[in-house]
Amino acid sequence: MRIINLTFLKRTLLWGGLHFVVTLGALLASLESLGHFDDPNWEPSLISKIGETASNVLLFPAANIMSSWGGGIPDLLEWAVTIASSLLWGAGITGLLLCRRNLN
Repeated sequence: MRIINLTFLKRTLLWGGLHFVVTLGALLASLESLGHFDDPNWEPSLISKIGETASNVLLFPAANIMSSWGGGIPDLLEWAVTIASSLLWGAGITGLLLCRRNLN
């Protein structure tokens, strides 16, 4: 008897990887405004605002876990928490899609 379904694992890795790539893209879009940090008259672009909001949502719960530990987190641990968060999102998306398919 299999403990975990192979299809579920493959789809979790696929959705988790896609989540990770989209999260990094949103994070890079939100960092676009850092170049103008010293200019008080500068207004962030729409892409920067969207990227910041999207990265806040997509980094949940990793951002909350990292902020609760304080500022001195090793980079490797930070990446591990971010990847684990993406895999958690991937498992959630896969589970929802499989449940939806089984209901029909």
